[in-house]
Amino acid sequence: MKENVLYLYIDESGNLDFSEKGTEWFIVTGVVMRRPFDAATALLAYKYDCIEDGLDIERFHASEDVDAVRTGVYTRIGEHGGECKAYSAKVHKPLLPQEVRDPAWAYSIAFEWLVHEVFKQEDLDDIAEVIVVTDSLPKDAKRKQVEKPLKSFMRRQFQEAGIPYALLHHSSESDPNLQIADYMCWAVHRHEVKGLDWPMSKVQDVMESVSEVIVA
Repeated sequence: MKENVLYLYIDESGNLDFSEKGTEWFIVTGVVMRRPFDAATALLAYKYDCIEDGLDIERFHASEDVDAVRTGVYTRIGEHGGECKAYSAKVHKPLLPQEVRDPAWAYSIAFEWLVHEVFKQEDLDDIAEVIVVTDSLPKDAKRKQVEKPLKSFMRRQFQEAGIPYALLHHSSESDPNLQIADYMCWAVHRHEVKGLDWPMSKVQDVMESVSEVIVA
């Protein structure tokens, strides 16, 4: 196991459709973790508990899971509040200037805002490497449009600070940590957009900050 590697798992809520059919808010949430990933281990064990109880669970997905499963997942995330921290950036799409109402631009600016906040808040003095893993990029933010500005930003943020880094795009099915990020993003959406305390009340010790992206 390589020591002092910081992982940042990122997922999003809402969509990048700027038509009347699109969501009002686009939210990007990142969860900072270090190995040995005890929260992910607990989530994997819970998956098999569900299967043994007769639920055919391939992966956890907050917007699709039944309430009983959601409660179980949030309980396990909340129990590991000292091991992971969540940061969130929200974009109020109707307030964006017309010239920047573009899916690739909106995803990139939310991503940059989030990573910059992590860079400010986390103690990176002893970090040997930063590995950022996003869920598969949204369909309306084409990978070829988004990949270059994301990599450019990562280079400015980490390479210039002398910190090796990697940027990966994985399917959420492949990693319980991405599923934790999905669940944290759903909690932020419920709290910030709908004004609901649950499930944020279950994971408030994990949630470090939620900030709105302001574009002049």
